[in-house]
Amino acid sequence: MDDQLIQMLSNPILISILMIVGVQAILIEISNPGGWVIGFVGAFLLATALYGMTLISVNWLGIGLVAFAFVFFMLEAKTPSFGGMSIIGVLLMMAGLWVTFNLTDSSEATALTLPAAFIISLISGSVFVFVAGKALQAQHAATNTGAEGLLNQHGVVRKSIKAKMENAPYRGMVLAAGELWQAEADEEIDEDADVIITAVNGLSLHVKKA
Repeated sequence: MDDQLIQMLSNPILISILMIVGVQAILIEISNPGGWVIGFVGAFLLATALYGMTLISVNWLGIGLVAFAFVFFMLEAKTPSFGGMSIIGVLLMMAGLWVTFNLTDSSEATALTLPAAFIISLISGSVFVFVAGKALQAQHAATNTGAEGLLNQHGVVRKSIKAKMENAPYRGMVLAAGELWQAEADEEIDEDADVIITAVNGLSLHVKKA
């Protein structure tokens, strides 16, 4: 391999960026699947970063700290803590990057300064929390929109809606939007009857005769 390329891939700043962006892309693909491009790019970048690590001495304890940092970033994206989780994540990532590339036998060319580790961690954490948070919001909004879209739609009773005992609710199964749903009604409704969806309660529908 060309010496210039090897020297470039041995740069701790480049390795850090490739590793972090690669992991971010893979986690975003996993949390919000919708294609393979982001995941493939992430895997390629991560593989390139790992190859770069084989060219220099690294401390794998630091890699573990970076992995823990992503756990806190994910927690911040899913359950916002007013920045608390993000701060812990940035500090963990900064410490992890610094530990990874600063062994006692590391040369000046393969060492990573603390300011560089902090800047990379701060930018990476901010971008990841923002992108992952938006992806989760979009996924949640799509779920809510899909449920609300069933309101006032027609369905067909696939398992008669009736009470199994006296004073028990009327329950059965309804086919709506190409899926089978648990359904409740205020009266008994026979199988194959047309119904209208009046409410959506989680994974259960409330219906009435059409």
